[in-house]
Amino acid sequence: MLKHAGFEMRDVESLREHYVTTPHAWVANPANSWSDAVGLVGKARARISRRYTAASANGFVEGWLALCQVLSVRATEQGAVACQRRASWS
Repeated sequence: MLKHAGFEMRDVESLREHYVTTPHAWVANPANSWSDAVGLVGKARARISRRYTAASANGFVEGWLALCQVLSVRATEQGAVACQRRASWS
């Protein structure tokens, strides 16, 4: 899809280990103010959200769920890109 939009993929970085804390916070925040969460979305939806985020947290910890960051650039018609090379690429 990137290529069809005129982009070239330059780098992909896995953020799984860094992202472990985010769903843990998503689980803790409604737990700390459960009545507010239920008031906003209803009990059923709040419970589903809590279960989904708890499962997501486990997925990041155990490695069966991942999150990647993709760096892509759009080249000029001549093929030039405004992306510096990493030192390790030389």
